[in-house]
Amino acid sequence: MNPLWQLVESATAAHGEAPSVHTLTRTYSFTEVKRITENIAAELRERGLRKGDIVATILPNSLDWFMVLACAHEGLLSVSVYSPAHAAQLGATLAVVREGIGEISGVETLEVDEHWLRRKEADTNSTPPREFDGHESLARLILTSGTTGEAKAAEYSVGTIQSRLDNAERVWNLGSGNRINFVGVSTMGGLSQGMLSLWAGAPYFAFDAITDRVPALISELDVTLLLGSTVNLAQVADAVATVTGPISSVTQILIGGSAPSDALLVRLADVFPSAVVMVLYGSTEAGVVSARRATVGADARNVGMPFPGVQIDVIDESGQPVERGTIGEIRYRSAELVQRYYRDPAATAESLRDGYFYPGDRGYLTENGELVIAGRLDDVLNIGGNKIDPQTVESIALAVAGVSDAAAYEVVGIDGRPVIELALVTDSAELLQAVDTRIRAELPAFVPATYVRVNELPRNIMGKLNRDNLAAVVRGQA
Repeated sequence: MNPLWQLVESATAAHGEAPSVHTLTRTYSFTEVKRITENIAAELRERGLRKGDIVATILPNSLDWFMVLACAHEGLLSVSVYSPAHAAQLGATLAVVREGIGEISGVETLEVDEHWLRRKEADTNSTPPREFDGHESLARLILTSGTTGEAKAAEYSVGTIQSRLDNAERVWNLGSGNRINFVGVSTMGGLSQGMLSLWAGAPYFAFDAITDRVPALISELDVTLLLGSTVNLAQVADAVATVTGPISSVTQILIGGSAPSDALLVRLADVFPSAVVMVLYGSTEAGVVSARRATVGADARNVGMPFPGVQIDVIDESGQPVERGTIGEIRYRSAELVQRYYRDPAATAESLRDGYFYPGDRGYLTENGELVIAGRLDDVLNIGGNKIDPQTVESIALAVAGVSDAAAYEVVGIDGRPVIELALVTDSAELLQAVDTRIRAELPAFVPATYVRVNELPRNIMGKLNRDNLAAVVRGQA
């Protein structure tokens, strides 16, 4: 039993010399991908790796995809990590890293680059694939975003991966045309897109950065669907505006991680005039659970209706469902839900219990069943006993033309009491006054004591704001 490698074999048999992987510098056919991956797998076996061993990677996406497939071939447990420390903490047998990372203490380390990959293309050392023991065998670990603390490793069994593959079509809409996912295989969304590409016999776009080459490829290859975070889709929009101008082949844009601002929606409409933009809500632990169409002026907190097979509840402090329209804690479950975090029983007990995932979000269900996010349970600002979600303050700031990003957080005021500070990404210092005027009119009880203009805010690859120690990070660049 090895569903991911079976995808490679069946796709190669059906599509052979057709394009399988596009990088920014070259294209690999299905036949080439299979041959290279088998040769990488042979090296892993020669290094003495046994079925079930952990292989951690710190690689650009174009190399990481080959390594994920090679680990599947060998029945290994692969994980893309954010730092060398993660590889050691997870007990990796081997770390495969890009140039410049160096040796990782206590972990055998293999440094690879494009030259190494080309050598694998020329090798002829393939070996028969290994089989996983069953549906419960672990095949992949995916690190959570870590925006509210330490990243956790969600366990993906063979059965969970198969379930994700069976249900992914509803999200990525396998219609005609090519699809580009700008999120790497380190995320579940990126891994799902890679698997879908194999299943559909379509090319997977393994981009390591948003360069001037990306708009040209979108245009040349008649790409119809883009998927990414607000961060990388904003970069794509800028590149298209600079390099090619508007591209009409793109008809759908899917955004995950965080909701797009109206300013970003306007930019996307300018460069992709035929595209419908959808916002996805979900998690590493459960996949995408709901979606809505994003339009300028709409409530960005509304993440739409649950997908078929997904149950979303809003509960009170005793765990009982609340009435529609009442804010409470969000929980959800689906057939794709992971069962635990790797070697972390405390985090598992806190967030994965009773068959549900508890993401730490607050919100409510509308009368027709749409989910509206009201913020994070642990992100509430408490100013003199008055509580508010920081995103409420941020949304008012983002409605001011010329403000591209915003973050509200608590700091200690001159009298020793907590006050709100608001960091803004804007080219104009004069807009700080415009934001202040608007907040005073709409939220008089929560007017920031100070405003800080910064070049950028700390966001992860999915566009989520890293709120941990946000004040210190912002003041470090102010």
